[in-house]
Amino acid sequence: MIKSSFVKLTLIAVVIMFSAFSEGNKVFSSVQIFPAPEGIEPSKDYKVFVDDKPVFCYPTWRLDNQKTTNQINNRKVSGLSFAIFDFSRPVKVRLELRSGLISSESQVRVLPATLGITPSVQGNTIEFTLNSPGNVTIDPSGDSQNALHLFSNFPETDIPDPHDPNVIYYGPGVHNIESVVLKSGQTLYLAGGALVRVSPPTTGGTYKASGMEYNSAEPAVLLNESNVTIRGRGIISGMRSFTDMKRFNLIRGNDVENVTIRDIVVMEGANWEVHFRGCSNVRIEGLRVLGFFENSDGIAVEGGLSKGSTDVIVRNSFVHNSDDGLEIKSRGKFSVKNVRFENCQVWSDSGTPMGLTGEIEQPVENITWKGITVIHYPSFPASFPEGRAAILIMAQGGGRVRNILFEDIVVESNIGLRPAVRITNEKKKWNGAAVYPGTKFSEISGVTLRNVNMRNFTNSASTDKLLFKNGDPHTLHEVVLENVRINGKQVTATDNRIENLNAHLIIR
Repeated sequence: MIKSSFVKLTLIAVVIMFSAFSEGNKVFSSVQIFPAPEGIEPSKDYKVFVDDKPVFCYPTWRLDNQKTTNQINNRKVSGLSFAIFDFSRPVKVRLELRSGLISSESQVRVLPATLGITPSVQGNTIEFTLNSPGNVTIDPSGDSQNALHLFSNFPETDIPDPHDPNVIYYGPGVHNIESVVLKSGQTLYLAGGALVRVSPPTTGGTYKASGMEYNSAEPAVLLNESNVTIRGRGIISGMRSFTDMKRFNLIRGNDVENVTIRDIVVMEGANWEVHFRGCSNVRIEGLRVLGFFENSDGIAVEGGLSKGSTDVIVRNSFVHNSDDGLEIKSRGKFSVKNVRFENCQVWSDSGTPMGLTGEIEQPVENITWKGITVIHYPSFPASFPEGRAAILIMAQGGGRVRNILFEDIVVESNIGLRPAVRITNEKKKWNGAAVYPGTKFSEISGVTLRNVNMRNFTNSASTDKLLFKNGDPHTLHEVVLENVRINGKQVTATDNRIENLNAHLIIR
């Protein structure tokens, strides 16, 4: 009897553990669905269901020079959708698509391909199982058109008190605000279903982008003091930029330390979206960045106004934008050291998915990209095919570059003109224009590409190339290529895909 009772109690405990969990007096099911923001039209392309529960699907845009369906302030775009939800155990996802999005059942892709998810496709319905939270993209036609991003997390267990004086809290719904300035010890919390549409005060300057003039503005979320947190399940949108004609960062940290950002969506900016200058001990986890406009760089780290940037970690994050994705710069007077991008996904419609993207004026060292997956790199047509690459080090400006690692990198497609790898210290901008006259050449050393797998590079005239160009014969050395594969073929010392000008290469 005692043994029987013990078994029954154990089974009950297991059922409770896997079907729900508690926080205080609250009990959550395995799927957490967030309210739809009132007044926001859902995506016309998708209806999303998770364990038969409807999930609100947001519409937005991506840069699209191939199959443009709209223009926003002279920027060619097409539709993109995304949804946000939480779950704690395997769930069944059902997607009902607008008629015509699926041209062939065999072309439907669930990305990244490394997840190994094979969907069931019947008519306009796609079904599959998600075993754990993360970032998943559905490409219904296999060509990057009309994609859907699914952003999921484990359910929250530490939702802050809205009445806490150190919490700036935005609940479900639409919030039209100017900006937020976080003070030391404060948390900006965006609840699931919160859409915060920002339009900060202007600063007096102007900037021309895509042929139109914008007023420069303060960052939408400004971090000028240390020990701050931004988190939740909500969204910060810069879409008002394009009606108010303002250009600003969505999040910027200036010379601060101890910053945490996690699990929110930042999107639709007209400038760099998440930007850290002179920041240290920064932890970014589960951040999602979406952008369709010129200069919508995803997550950028560089030296600051009064000190360098150091000890920055970006993990389990997602960037789909139309400029550089996970990038390092070092403008000004201060260096960048000890930065790590890990287990992230990138979709770059333009620019560079990862790397040092120019303006390297000060030392850059100990930078790692590990476990990065590029799910799409269309980059076509490109006006300057050599100015960017899937993996890039463009070190003009005189700053020394050393100890740079790209490891366990997967690029799942590159259908454009830009090469696989480009490492150069030429004093040229991304568009080929001369820059930094009179400065010394940047010295680049200790660069390693290890376990890099690039596939579906379709333009053999350019995309499968590895370019190494040294402006000075003695300043680009110790570049190691270890188990680098392009279209299934390992790169070797005699590989005709390598174009090398005065660089010291070590190929294993």
